[in-house]
Amino acid sequence: MARTHEDMSRRVIFTTGEAAKLCNVSQQTIIRCFDAGRLAGFRVPGSRSRRIPRESLVRFMMDNGIDPGGLSGEPISASNPRRVMLVTEDIAMARVMEEASRGAGVHIRVARNAFEAGFMAAQEKPDVVMVDAAMAGAAELCRHVMSDASTSGVTVTGIVGDSVPQTSEEVLRAAGVREIVRVRMAHEAMVEVLKGVGALRG
Repeated sequence: MARTHEDMSRRVIFTTGEAAKLCNVSQQTIIRCFDAGRLAGFRVPGSRSRRIPRESLVRFMMDNGIDPGGLSGEPISASNPRRVMLVTEDIAMARVMEEASRGAGVHIRVARNAFEAGFMAAQEKPDVVMVDAAMAGAAELCRHVMSDASTSGVTVTGIVGDSVPQTSEEVLRAAGVREIVRVRMAHEAMVEVLKGVGALRG
């Protein structure tokens, strides 16, 4: 299903294919610009996939005379933080995420179960919902967030730890989750995840 203008204006991270469509160029052109350092971004930990934060894409479009349209929203800052909801039963993961987000223009809220997350998402309208694949009911929660009218524009990212079976990732993909990040339980890995929601510079 095609994304609406509103969907794109809420997005904080883009694939090279999405960036190519927005810039009206080929995906290979975007990849070459990324690899040459002309388009800032990062690689998803544990894979070769490239991801482009919104601010980097807007800057690239403006530098090349491309109208950024609805992507040129207010920059992330302490007064305009990116709202991220982490859904996990893993207290250690929650603490690492909160530590990694300090000073990064991100406001982290943690939900301990799917019921709490569904309620919080509808009330607070986060920009991104990050769901721990190891949590009970993870796939059902992702389906709910993506299908409910009040949260249908929210970006959903699955977090799959190295110790989590491959089947957990497959279940999330079957539920419609496009963004899957495999992480180690380390500060550096969580920083990469936060980069993935367009939160960190550099």
